[in-house]
Amino acid sequence: MSSSLSITEQHLLLTEIASVSVTEIVEVDGGFTRAVRFFGTPAVNGAPRLILDVTLTALDKASLEVSTPVLQF
Repeated sequence: MSSSLSITEQHLLLTEIASVSVTEIVEVDGGFTRAVRFFGTPAVNGAPRLILDVTLTALDKASLEVSTPVLQF
């Protein structure tokens, strides 16, 4: 049996996330790409367990920039 993925809505809930990784923006084939990776708790020998890998592409680099809320103390 082959794996399948069905999109049922546009919201994902990931729980017990240990870390999030955002790759650099890379130019490819006239556009740009980057990935956002979500890791869960370590599974074997302390290695992070990949939960979700989202690859983003756009024609212009600025579209892939990530912004975060301003930190206030």
